Amino acid sequence: MTFRLAGDEAGFWAANAEADRRGFAEAAWKALKARGDTGLKGEIRSDIENSGIANARRVAKAVRGDMFPRSARAHASKPAYQVKVKGDYLAGILQTGGTVTARGKLLLVPLAAARKYMKPGVSHRTLKALIEARIGQKLIARPGREGRVLLGAVIGKGKRAAFVAFFVLKKSVTVPKKFDSDAVFKRFSRGMDGGLGEEIVALFLAERDKRVSK
Repeated sequence: MTFRLAGDEAGFWAANAEADRRGFAEAAWKALKARGDTGLKGEIRSDIENSGIANARRVAKAVRGDMFPRSARAHASKPAYQVKVKGDYLAGILQTGGTVTARGKLLLVPLAAARKYMKPGVSHRTLKALIEARIGQKLIARPGREGRVLLGAVIGKGKRAAFVAFFVLKKSVTVPKKFDSDAVFKRFSRGMDGGLGEEIVALFLAERDKRVSK
């Protein structure tokens, strides 16, 4: 004796099973994105904002989070969240600390007057060019106190004209460690699984209930 499921009934259950599979994959994607955006990316940005570096909030915004695949509807079984930085402003020395020594040309170290022109991912050489373009003149070198060499320009006219220093030139600069995104990532990764499964299931069931009720 043979029993076969009717074709239309089999198709019904197969379609529902496929919808559930896709729904669960979408729930996993959304839960991971939410955890990455509010957790990992948010904690790294907060670490940078509290670092005390110039334009900390602007620099922190250079930290971006991307999901792979790009869309929840790609139904990937193993979605991934990646944190990256727009530009190279946060690379290396700010996270590790250390001494930078000039090779050839002296190092341009921005002073307070240059900070309002600073942008994430812009090198100090490029910053110099941006300032020159903004003020409409080339920066010139002048001796400063304690043997320092300053790079700036005469701003203003007549009696109000004054030399404004934008950079100090140095052979080497010791940079203290300002923040540690790697440590934030490791700390976040250790607690990543906590509650994530429950969040995925909750999202899946909520979306499933909506689909079934239609």
